[in-house]
Amino acid sequence: MVRTDEGEPNWRPDFWIADVDGAAAKAAELGGHVVEAPADVPGIPFRSALLADGHGAMFSLSQL
Repeated sequence: MVRTDEGEPNWRPDFWIADVDGAAAKAAELGGHVVEAPADVPGIPFRSALLADGHGAMFSLSQL
């Protein structure tokens, strides 16, 4: 669980997938929001992105 700025507890699942860039583009195409664009994580060999669905529920995507 992660606390938001308002102090409300919430879940933020992380999905490990094969193509973070493609999934982020598809999510935006289908009405989701890319909160943090796909990017390499410094010092760790994987990519990550933060997305939100059409209702604002956030989740992250990770790719090795």
